[in-house]
Amino acid sequence: MTLLTNPDGYSTVFPGGQHANFPRPLPTQYHEFFEEFAALPVLAANGGRWTHTNTNGTLAVTSPTSLTQTLGGASGDLSQLYFTTATHTLVAGKKAFFRAKVKVAQTGGTIGIENLFFGLAAAETGTNFLLADGSALASTNCIGFFSNVTTAAIDLVARAASVQTLVGATTTYVSGTSMELGFDFDGQTATFYRDTYVLGSIKTNIPTAALSPMLFIKEGENHARVLTTDYLWLAIER
Repeated sequence: MTLLTNPDGYSTVFPGGQHANFPRPLPTQYHEFFEEFAALPVLAANGGRWTHTNTNGTLAVTSPTSLTQTLGGASGDLSQLYFTTATHTLVAGKKAFFRAKVKVAQTGGTIGIENLFFGLAAAETGTNFLLADGSALASTNCIGFFSNVTTAAIDLVARAASVQTLVGATTTYVSGTSMELGFDFDGQTATFYRDTYVLGSIKTNIPTAALSPMLFIKEGENHARVLTTDYLWLAIER
């Protein structure tokens, strides 16, 4: 019997599909982080890596395993979950992959009148992360999916040293509907996906500073909001 061996690994996805270049059987070639929220994230105050910055925002784990970030119902309420110390770095010529399954639900009001960010970002908060009026990001370094406070449209964004490339309104979200958002970085270009569909790509202003996984929601009207995350996955080539 002959064994077939490929030291580069094998993909489970058709060429051109989301994460097709990630060689899953070779985890030692990648630094991986996978959070499926089987329990509350261990916060830094309890010896863990996560920090939760919030204004009337609470964390909970639902069944099956999902994290909820619930806002109290006043304009300006927010919940921001990120690593206390940003340690993940995108490097030219090295691959990286990100994926998160999320949904947003509102109680009253209009869906879209909130700020969202999912992706990687510097560990910044307040107006260092988002402009006070919610119209745009202020983060020095980030890459991912952003929605401003006036619309349910989702933009693709990359910011390096406060210089931004943005691809606007690539998709929209509706209340209570899950979406899997992710990007593949091939060492030069980041290609963004919703579920299995390509939304667009960015190859300028890819950040090279240390970044953290980031889940962010901020309320823009006086109604409650819940951000639910099923899982978050990140892999960066060593």
